[in-house]
Amino acid sequence: MWRVALNLVVHRCFLLLVAFVVINLNLSSETPQNGLFRIQPLSLIWGQFVHRVSETPEMESLKPLLEKPLLKVFGETHNPSLWVCRWVIGLTHFSPLATLLLVSNLFLFLFLWELHALLNRLAMPDVALGTVVLAILWPTSYELSLGSTFSMSCFLVTLVVRHALDNQWLLGGIGMGALSLVEPMALGLLPLILYLFWYFQRNFPAGDVVKRACFFLIPFALALLWRFRAYSEFIEMAKTSAFFSLFSAAMQKQPLDWTFSHTLAGQTLTAIFFGTGAIIAAVANVTLVHKIIPIYLFLLLLLFSPYGTLASRALVAAPGLQGVVAYASRPVTRAVQTVLFFLSVFEVASVFN
Repeated sequence: MWRVALNLVVHRCFLLLVAFVVINLNLSSETPQNGLFRIQPLSLIWGQFVHRVSETPEMESLKPLLEKPLLKVFGETHNPSLWVCRWVIGLTHFSPLATLLLVSNLFLFLFLWELHALLNRLAMPDVALGTVVLAILWPTSYELSLGSTFSMSCFLVTLVVRHALDNQWLLGGIGMGALSLVEPMALGLLPLILYLFWYFQRNFPAGDVVKRACFFLIPFALALLWRFRAYSEFIEMAKTSAFFSLFSAAMQKQPLDWTFSHTLAGQTLTAIFFGTGAIIAAVANVTLVHKIIPIYLFLLLLLFSPYGTLASRALVAAPGLQGVVAYASRPVTRAVQTVLFFLSVFEVASVFN
């Protein structure tokens, strides 16, 4: 796991350097008489970086919570990630931005930890490590380091699936309940978890099965009751998904050239890349349970993500990248890692330009 942490730290530090260089060039271009490549004061560069990161929706959602007492924050938002941020601010008096960055990176690291543990159950250790590295290098994964609460969603999905494979249902139920507060995809994940529950419990005594079912279902049911109003519009949310958009176009026999338009080409290539990896992973894995998981998580991505957000939300289906690493030779894997690395650099440079 130390290699995963090292890859994450090195990659993010390099992207931070890229962001600083781009900001410096922009500041220099505003005062051309001082030279285009003049190094601006670090405080000025950092101020521009902070200003850019502070414009995120998560930061806007956190600001109203700062005026609320700690115990009342649970009634203001259903997002556990924002709960954690508000409590950290209240107990440590960190700035909201620093707290948001800290919490998002904490859940990002926990996600990578759980992803590595899950993949070690699906594939060989070297394939697991290579897959996690691809997740780190994914061009939009930098968003999970800049205050995105989606890092928590990725962590919870992976945690629930991993603990289901380990036949540990109490923590899995708590994770499922927390996920249902954040993402409607908890309902989409439920059929897979119920199948895994049946698969591992089918030969146990009835008493043990009932006890483990209560461990899992009670936290999940309580969370669903808490957010009942949000889930009452579940059908309307599903109609905005990438899967529904593709299905509607196919049913109406519309050409799919719109999927490769200037604004959506990256989303389409994301779907192709993760979908191909998931299919290869399903072929490569031996047991039926291990075959289902990559395909199911990819379908979960399509069913609970608008088409325009596939690239940003793709890491929820990161186990499917196992197929890319498992069947590619070492030079091909290195080439894919290199391409993703440069794409992530280009993405960050575009964002901070």
